[in-house]
Amino acid sequence: MNFCDSNTIVVGGADNREGDLYANGIAQQVGMPFMSIGCWERAFAGEIFYCLPTGMPTYKDFMEVAGHMSARVNQNRRFYTTEAELEKVSFEPGISVDINFVTTIAVKLAIDLLNRDNECYTQRLLPHLTQYTLVCNTNNTKVGGEMAEIFSYPLQVTTSIVVPYSTIKFCFMLKSFL
Repeated sequence: MNFCDSNTIVVGGADNREGDLYANGIAQQVGMPFMSIGCWERAFAGEIFYCLPTGMPTYKDFMEVAGHMSARVNQNRRFYTTEAELEKVSFEPGISVDINFVTTIAVKLAIDLLNRDNECYTQRLLPHLTQYTLVCNTNNTKVGGEMAEIFSYPLQVTTSIVVPYSTIKFCFMLKSFL
């Protein structure tokens, strides 16, 4: 806690939302920005959430109001096979590229957050992305299932999702995708 201040970002990248909720709680307690970065099943899409220490809904608000609408699984499933059954398993080359696409956008956003008060820095993403951003790698339902249909095209980055405070009884609002 001694090295943490408002110029530190807490990043939640856990395999479960409880870990990210815990990390956001620490960020709120110390007064630091928070980011949650996660991929959906098979990394067909990813999500990036951020909040500043004051003046915006927290990750807890997001989870209470809209978390159920996300396709990010709370716990990843693991499938194992034997040597005899190995020929029945299909592998997905390139999935790390899909993960990297999501994390590259998140890192650019983190740099903007770290420089949010630096007058000499030109913001790249912070003025354009909303607090919750979905990043689509593919809208192919064969890869992403029914949730892939929410995206109009592959490599889409949303800029219109609004996260309300949990005390507000609004639904998760989707205006229009990029």
